[in-house]
Amino acid sequence: MENGIPRNILELPFLMNFQNSLTVGTAVLIEGIVPENASMFLVNFGAPIECCFCSSSEKEIAFNLSLHFDKRCVSRNSTKKTKWRTEQVTGNMLFPLTRGCRFLIEIFVAGKELLIAINGIHYCSFVLQTALRLINSLEINGDCQLNSVSIKIDENKYPYPWIIENENLAECININCDSTPTESNLRVPLMCILSRTLQPADVIKVEGKIKLLPYSFTIDLQNNELCWPHPDILLHVNARYNYSQKNKKNAFVLNNWSNSKWGSEKTVYNRSLPMPGTIFQILIVCGLSLDHDFITLRMYIVTQLRPYFTAEKHVIKEFNAVSTPQDKLL
Repeated sequence: MENGIPRNILELPFLMNFQNSLTVGTAVLIEGIVPENASMFLVNFGAPIECCFCSSSEKEIAFNLSLHFDKRCVSRNSTKKTKWRTEQVTGNMLFPLTRGCRFLIEIFVAGKELLIAINGIHYCSFVLQTALRLINSLEINGDCQLNSVSIKIDENKYPYPWIIENENLAECININCDSTPTESNLRVPLMCILSRTLQPADVIKVEGKIKLLPYSFTIDLQNNELCWPHPDILLHVNARYNYSQKNKKNAFVLNNWSNSKWGSEKTVYNRSLPMPGTIFQILIVCGLSLDHDFITLRMYIVTQLRPYFTAEKHVIKEFNAVSTPQDKLL
C-alpha cells in the first residue's frame, strides 16, 4: 500500500499531516536533488506538545534530521517541551550527499527506533522518545529540490532498494570462499556475500588502515544482507576508541545478536587495538567445538607496532554475510 505526493509538487516548506499513526514497517521516502549552492536542509516528524504553558500552535519535534553540507555531517535530535535534547552526529559512512546530485532518504519505523538510509544504504538509527501514535506530521525545508514524498505501509525489508550512479554509494561484493582473496581499495560500509557458509578451518582476513580520529569500527558475521528484519549477527566485533577524560580505555567488544536481543558482551581492554593512522590485519579463524554445535571463532589482531592478541567467541555455525561499516579504510 502506498500514498504519494505527485512529483510536480516542489514547494518548500513542505508540510504533511499523516492520515494514520506510524506503525512498524512504515517507510517514509523522500526523493529530490541537492542544489549546487546547498547549505542545509531538514526533515522533521512532529507531535502534539504536552506542556500546559506552551501555546496550542507549538509542536514537539519527535525526530529532526538535519543535513549540513558545509559541516558535512548528518545530525539527529528531538525536543522535550520545545527544548532540544542531546544531538547525535555519528554515522556508518562519510557524509553521503553531494551537491548537484539526486538523493533518496528513507526513514523506516522499526519499533522504538527509526532507521535512516540515504541513497539505499543504511546510515544510522535514532531511538524515539515520543510514542509512535503521537507522531502526526512531516515537515521538509531548506536547500533542496523536492521531487517526491511517499509513505509505504507494511514494508518487510529495509533499506529500500535504490540504484543510482553516485560516488558515495557503499559497495556490496560477492566472495567465492574457495578462490583467491578479494583485494582492492574497498569503500565502507562494505557488505560481502559469501558463496557458502563458513566451515571449520576457514579464515577471514581483513586488512586496512585506521583513520586519524576514529570513533569505532565493526565487523559483523550475519545470516543475510538486510538491516531489517534484524539479521542474526553471529559474531559482532566492535573496536571502540574512547576519548573521554574519565575513561580513556580503548577496547574490543565481542557479542552476538539472536532472538531479537544481544547476548553476553565480552570486552577486551588491550593495547593491541589498532592505533589511529596505523595499518592492521584481523584474522578470524573458524574451529569446531567439541560438541559440534558451535563454531569457535578465534580473532587475531596484528598491527605495525603491536604483537598478536587473541579473543574467542562461540557462535552458531551458519552465516553467509559479512558487514564492515564505519571508521576503517580497506
